[in-house]
Amino acid sequence: MKHSGNKQKKGFHLTKWFLDFVGEDGSVLICYVASLTWKGITVPYTNIMCQLPDQPTTQKSRYTRANIPVQDGRQLTWEDPRYRISGIWEGDAEPLEARLFESKQGCLDWHCLQPRSRVTLEMEGKQYTGQGYAEVLHVTIPTWEIPMQELRWGHFLSPDHWGVWIEIKEATRARQWVWWDGKPESQCQISDSELDIPGANGLLHLDRGRVLEVDKKIQQVVGKLVRYLPGFGKVIPEHFLKADACKWHSQARIDQGVKKTSAGWAIHEFVNFNPPADGA
Repeated sequence: MKHSGNKQKKGFHLTKWFLDFVGEDGSVLICYVASLTWKGITVPYTNIMCQLPDQPTTQKSRYTRANIPVQDGRQLTWEDPRYRISGIWEGDAEPLEARLFESKQGCLDWHCLQPRSRVTLEMEGKQYTGQGYAEVLHVTIPTWEIPMQELRWGHFLSPDHWGVWIEIKEATRARQWVWWDGKPESQCQISDSELDIPGANGLLHLDRGRVLEVDKKIQQVVGKLVRYLPGFGKVIPEHFLKADACKWHSQARIDQGVKKTSAGWAIHEFVNFNPPADGA
């Protein structure tokens, strides 16, 4: 890890890449590549989650050098020699972006570079092909200062359709961003098992058939970060630190009127920032 010295901003800045892939054989790969700056110290982060058919999920992570994806037009390339992974994501849909939060202290900007991708991967010397997705977040406010009680996020791909959704629930309101086949949608109903899209006359069913991850991921990551960022854990509220998270790979189906059905798959997650107290 390299310390940033006095030339870096003293505030909070997080850049977090998310790439995923679902292979024709059903294999799933999720990659997080991030860089966090706090009080003049920068810590890189890489996390790889892999689930092959009929095998348990495996994860690898490190807090040393992070290899940032390289964008060239509609193509993203990313490799991590240490974990023996390299891949090319070819965008097959127009990018999306939104400012999810803004205050005097900073903002949260979301850039979905590839809502739908054609992907070729090499992992552990084996070749894989399939579909995927790529986004990057830029955050200039401590994430625990963004008012959130619940977060739902996901994306769906099929031969005929694609969709992306985000919903942030606060104490008194819910804000959502939904796109279906590139068109923004409103007044949707979002749950862990369904996405109701009135504007597209569609109901997306999510079977949550494969659990990719279920844990207190924020607490786990912060537990590692405090080795490099003294005092970091002490400034984070407990309810944020102990947030419950679950991520699924679903077999999915969109129904749009009589006999208009398209099957595909989805990666989606739910984060509860107000989990029940231990023992409740």
